[in-house]
Amino acid sequence: EKRSEEKYQKSSLTDQSLKHVIEKLDGLIRIQKLYTNGNLKLTDVSNKLGLSSHAISQAINVAKGKRFTDYLNELRVEEAISLMRKLEYQDEKLLAVAIDSGFNNKTSFLNAFKKHVGKSPSEYRKSLYSQAS
Repeated sequence: EKRSEEKYQKSSLTDQSLKHVIEKLDGLIRIQKLYTNGNLKLTDVSNKLGLSSHAISQAINVAKGKRFTDYLNELRVEEAISLMRKLEYQDEKLLAVAIDSGFNNKTSFLNAFKKHVGKSPSEYRKSLYSQAS
């Protein structure tokens, strides 16, 4: 984590503007569910926010301690979890859950899910239904 802080020491973003960028970013991405677009690029987000890609990337790096793709994947995993909890997704294939959450393929879905949740999507889904019964 120290490297990203050093990298931005000569940064033009103050703590206040950093917070502002993150609030705008979180708001936009969550409200419009932009992360469900599997082809979402940093430039798409920067265009919508009217901020430079560099500022957004830096804000995520410094404030959240992660890269843009990890930030998106975390939101996508949250989305996948909320979809798995819905009745209409109970019998859906996991690939459908992945695609609807914004993942482009099963592999990136499995990797991100395991990284953020600590178990595979199918293990997670099983645990959901074993609690319910």
